[in-house]
Amino acid sequence: MKLHWKLTRGQRTLRNLVLGALLLTLIWGLAGYPLPGELEIRRLEREYLMGSTQVVCKHRTEDSVTLLTEGEGWITVGKATKVQSGDWPVSSQMIPCLNHVLPKEGVVAVALPGPGEGDALTVAVWGAPAEAVSGTLELDLIGVDGGVFPTPDKETFTAQGSREENGWVFFRFAPHPDHPGREICAISALWEWDCRMLYRCVGEYPYRLTLTDSQGKEVASQCGTLPPNLMLFDRG
Repeated sequence: MKLHWKLTRGQRTLRNLVLGALLLTLIWGLAGYPLPGELEIRRLEREYLMGSTQVVCKHRTEDSVTLLTEGEGWITVGKATKVQSGDWPVSSQMIPCLNHVLPKEGVVAVALPGPGEGDALTVAVWGAPAEAVSGTLELDLIGVDGGVFPTPDKETFTAQGSREENGWVFFRFAPHPDHPGREICAISALWEWDCRMLYRCVGEYPYRLTLTDSQGKEVASQCGTLPPNLMLFDRG
């Protein structure tokens, strides 16, 4: 006499979930066990910095993740870019890069190499005087590569920012509309071409920063350029 075991609906559901998890694990293994973009950047931070950091700001698109983090004595900006070597999605992975590792000395201005809300360009400022509650930042984007689209030789952007509880001041620059002909805004060119390339970031563009107190009085000013790209990637 043969016994036939019939699975209940709940047992069939559990079986299918287990089989699905095993299949996903197999596919993940075939892809080399890639980590999500944010975790890949944090892993790279530990590889180079040997210390813990906390996330200050994060931008995410379909193809990239950008992180601004800070440690006890340094500031880090990194980006993970999705790279696909074939048509099958399992072959895609997030390739991380640390673009900036900066000491917490003086007033530091750094740009995130990925678009924020509304395709805005975000520049974060650390080290503002205690009395500073807001500020104005002017940024010149010069000679940005737009790929097949022409861009202005120089385009100047202005943004206002307010100090947040963590001490950072964020300036968010929206792309300028209404460019003539096929020309596109320099910020749009960053996201469409220049910064989409592997390991690339916002270049060493000049800026002018003014910080003010609660009465609108200037308490600090600084002219400088955004930091160079270190392009730190996996050593292996």
